Amino acid sequence: MTNNKEYSNAEVTVFWKPDICIHAAECVKGLPTVFDPNKKPWVNLKKASSKDVIMTIDKCPSGALSYKSYGFITRRKQHRKIGNQIKCSSKRTVNG
Repeated sequence: MTNNKEYSNAEVTVFWKPDICIHAAECVKGLPTVFDPNKKPWVNLKKASSKDVIMTIDKCPSGALSYKSYGFITRRKQHRKIGNQIKCSSKRTVNG
């Protein structure tokens, strides 16, 4: 069963795959007005420019967030390593 979600505006569609999300929270830290896990839906594309949303999604280390732009914005995805970090559900972080 897939729990994948899509969020769209006229310029971009954001795809979220919760099953592969590692909860590094790069999206929430980068653009908290758009990515707010305390709200439903947790992604609100009206709160920032599509360019800023794409730049934030590009920081997602797991690939749980991705996007498709509709010709207004072009940007090449670059993966970024955030170190050896594991986040547990008990809100503890293990670095190694």
